[in-house]
Amino acid sequence: MVFGRLKTINTRIGYLPRSIYLAKGIAPEFIPTFRILHALGHTITGWDEEALVHLPPETYFAKRMSTEAGRYVSHLFAWGQENADLWFSSPHYSGTPIHVTGNPRLDLLRPEMRFCFESESRQRQRIYGDFFLINTNFSMVNSNRSLFMSKIEPGSSRRLGPAADGMTREFAEILERHKLDIFQRFQEMIPNLARAFPKINIVIRPHPSENPQIYRRIAAECERAHVVIEGNVIPWLLAAKATIHNGCTTAVEANLVGAPTVSFGPTKGDSHEFGRAWRLPDLLSHSGEDFTALCEKLEKIVSGELGCFKGTESEKGISEFLISQEGPLACEMIVDVLDKYLQSPSELPLLTRLAGLVRANGARWSAVATKAFNRKPRKTPEARRAAYHDHSPKQLCERLDRFQNVLGDRVELTVEKLGRYIYRIVRS
Repeated sequence: MVFGRLKTINTRIGYLPRSIYLAKGIAPEFIPTFRILHALGHTITGWDEEALVHLPPETYFAKRMSTEAGRYVSHLFAWGQENADLWFSSPHYSGTPIHVTGNPRLDLLRPEMRFCFESESRQRQRIYGDFFLINTNFSMVNSNRSLFMSKIEPGSSRRLGPAADGMTREFAEILERHKLDIFQRFQEMIPNLARAFPKINIVIRPHPSENPQIYRRIAAECERAHVVIEGNVIPWLLAAKATIHNGCTTAVEANLVGAPTVSFGPTKGDSHEFGRAWRLPDLLSHSGEDFTALCEKLEKIVSGELGCFKGTESEKGISEFLISQEGPLACEMIVDVLDKYLQSPSELPLLTRLAGLVRANGARWSAVATKAFNRKPRKTPEARRAAYHDHSPKQLCERLDRFQNVLGDRVELTVEKLGRYIYRIVRS
């Protein structure tokens, strides 16, 4: 198995062996990559990382699905039945088999897997003591890829930005007002929270695509507030007294690991309902529409009176959007599908292979040139450093051993480094 940083793998795909490629979406932006993969003889399968907490169907279809991209994909893996039904109802759906397997991210939240994060969770507690985790989700209004372009020419109207792909102008404006409203509330909430709970620290964990500077300015004026961009979110959720968010997918993960969360602020914009899927994180959280309600919920959580949010609505939401947290792991079900339906690829004609290599290398150098001259990165430098560790094979083997011990897997595995950010797992 070859794994690593997505963009690095895609730019070097011409040098990797023919494989089953797991894509993280079927949006229009993936079409150039899928064309190259197809020309090189790779089998494309995948899921959509954004399909769990999504915008209304008509916006999701325009933003996250493509008829052409779908034609290259042989099998799709859904988070749950709601995700599968969403794809089936899309005008871009072209008949690709859909399997409700769950997502491997969910495997890490299973009770038997949480042991893998205990040491990291204890480390967070040693460093920060008792703390509230504030997970922000404002990249649509606080990044260089916002809903609207920041630069405005005199006398011209604002242009839609990258985050508004697939949206009508009216919808983007409603969503922007909604996000800006909550963003402002969070900025005011942080110092007030520090004063209301003087014995509890505050850890602010910005979304990787956000600009963290505004949070740093706020934290600089609060002695016990810290802006931290590092590591997997699961140890943070397990270590925190409570997680505060609004519409963040992290709340779904927190609910599944039994960690308390509070949704702060409104879930609608200009009386516009963004849909049940968009509200899923809030449905799985205690509600704190204003600061007083937020503090009331947090006081009860700290005292032990409230824990992880449970109830009819949360149980319904989990069963509707996610497959059960019991039985086979999502990764096992995905592998079963691949074993059942996909066979070893036939030999690729030499000329076809050469044509694919030319296209792959052309795309690689085009990406390098674009990055060097005019493209702004999605993530801040700190977020990129946190997300893209250049691990040694020894470090990854230690992590593999941790998971294998939990799962009782005795197969001896070795990690080989194929290049910066690219690795291969093989049987020893």
